[in-house]
Amino acid sequence: MKYLVKVVCVMLVAASIYGFTAGKGKKKKETVKNEKTTEWSGVYKGVQVDGKKKTISVLYLNADFTYAFKTMEAEDTVFVFAESKGSLSWNKTGDEATLEDSVGKHKVVYRMKENILEKIKENKKAVAESESLQLEKINLQKITDKYWKLIEIANTPVTDIASKKEPHLFIIENSDRFTAASDCNSINGRCNIADKDQIAFSKIAASMSACTSADDIEVQMLRAFQVANSYTISQDGQYLFLNKASITLARFEIDYFK
Repeated sequence: MKYLVKVVCVMLVAASIYGFTAGKGKKKKETVKNEKTTEWSGVYKGVQVDGKKKTISVLYLNADFTYAFKTMEAEDTVFVFAESKGSLSWNKTGDEATLEDSVGKHKVVYRMKENILEKIKENKKAVAESESLQLEKINLQKITDKYWKLIEIANTPVTDIASKKEPHLFIIENSDRFTAASDCNSINGRCNIADKDQIAFSKIAASMSACTSADDIEVQMLRAFQVANSYTISQDGQYLFLNKASITLARFEIDYFK
């Protein structure tokens, strides 16, 4: 009887030790996974030009280990959009990501180096130099060199507009200039960006196109540029808000294909 008790005790101790070490291993693995999610998740963009044909590729690596890959091919006035979605996984060394399409099980491997993803394999075959693709990680909290499409002004949504111009804002990087447009006229001027998300527009000028209707959007946009003193960008980089103190004057949405 005493012998049986000793055997049971030994087995319980061994099980406890195994469970403890297994738990430690699992925790370590989850930590590595979380670190990788924080480090590599985000938006990546690449541009390829082949004669008159221009292809813009945007890759979204999500924190839940899924992805979305969007492309736009433009040639003259023809635009072709495509999108695929699926799951992603990393190799053991953490420098290669495999994207697997959820529909066709198409696999593409990218190698990561200093915020650059380079396409190296497609369906287990090395990618030819002519088909090479590099995608650079986008700083989601950066305001410059991005096309911001106006979607709300003075608390009023901006819906589809029957005009050749799309209301937007573009602030030129390494410059104090900005360009924009209402649904009628082109707008430009100076833009000063300071610390703590402070912003100031000045010397604002607009073209003098004749508009067929009262242009409330243009009036409100010019007013927003004149009085805005700060900006905020959503955590996912999708939206830009122009503010005066705590009041939002205008809301824009990013368009990575312009």
